[in-house]
Amino acid sequence: MFGWQPEDAAPQHLARLEAGLAGFKTLPLAESVRLFADLMSVPLPEDRYPRLSMTAQQQRDATLDAIVAWLIELAERAPVLTAWEDLHWADPTTLETLGMLIEQAPTAALLVVATYRPELTPPWPQRSHMTPITLNRLERPEVETMVGHLAGGRPLPGEVVDHIVAKADGVPLYVEELTKAILGSGVLEARGDAYVLRGALAGIEEGMLQSGLGQLVVDELFYQRGRPPRSRYLFKHALIQDAAYQSLLKRTRQQYHQQVARLLEDRFPEVASTQPELVAHHYTQANYPAQAIAYWQKAGTAAASQSANLEAIDHFRRAGALVEALSDPRERAARELDLQMALGPALFATKSYSHPDMGRTYARAWELCRQLGDNSRGHSAPRPAALP
Repeated sequence: MFGWQPEDAAPQHLARLEAGLAGFKTLPLAESVRLFADLMSVPLPEDRYPRLSMTAQQQRDATLDAIVAWLIELAERAPVLTAWEDLHWADPTTLETLGMLIEQAPTAALLVVATYRPELTPPWPQRSHMTPITLNRLERPEVETMVGHLAGGRPLPGEVVDHIVAKADGVPLYVEELTKAILGSGVLEARGDAYVLRGALAGIEEGMLQSGLGQLVVDELFYQRGRPPRSRYLFKHALIQDAAYQSLLKRTRQQYHQQVARLLEDRFPEVASTQPELVAHHYTQANYPAQAIAYWQKAGTAAASQSANLEAIDHFRRAGALVEALSDPRERAARELDLQMALGPALFATKSYSHPDMGRTYARAWELCRQLGDNSRGHSAPRPAALP
């Protein structure tokens, strides 16, 4: 929206940001530039844009308010469509921002389209101006019709259609990409008005890896970045990635996750430092609980320091869910105590002090202090009797 270009330096970013925010009735320019610049990591001259006299939490809330106000005023000038895809992967702050926007959407010419999988329970209530649309999986006749269309009207052998139906599981994207992959794989031959099978539907040999990757790029299942052998390959769609991931044996997946986690630590320490939740995820999936707990705790601490308390709570609780997997009882208690003591302030920042979660958290911390004989930290945790 601000017209940034890849070659722009910081001064160009600032100039475009100022131009993009100028003239908004609901956004004081100096404050909005500071909020958006901090959000988007644009350095500002302190003599022109002094620091806002806000706490971190107040600045976070003001930033969300500014984003929503900016979108609403844009929609007052001309109709606006916003698309929010794959919300099942969204962080709590993104969902909070979207919820604020949805509440105000009827006040402007704004259409919000959001997609998510069934496992997400939206945190906002259903309103009269919201229209839920459920997209069910395709039945076999629908899959066959789609396959026939992709094949240009030529019928495919029955075993090939059976294979597509079984693997695609009714997901239209899978049907499309799997059909295109088979048509481009060379296992089918067009004879007259039909296709015949000329090879088995099987995996490629190791020696054909580069050739296979190249074909996947041609078939647009992958996007390629850079030249071999330093190429990076990105799945065209996350659903394709999920299908490939689920096709691996659990033990193989764990090995891959362990290798990625260690690679991030050894080769990309700046990523491990700035995105500890990424390393935590890989150690969690690799079934390395001690390492995963340490990184989830780092991620929670970093989020709390930026007043992203909902994210901090999620990170601390992910760590807590792994504590029981530790073999040493004393280490389990010590790790859990650290997490409960870190969780308490994050809960306090988002809930009232009398909330049941606060009581449970500090009651558990007090019990762990007693188990460990750690009176120093026990004094900083409220006694359970003082909590509802």
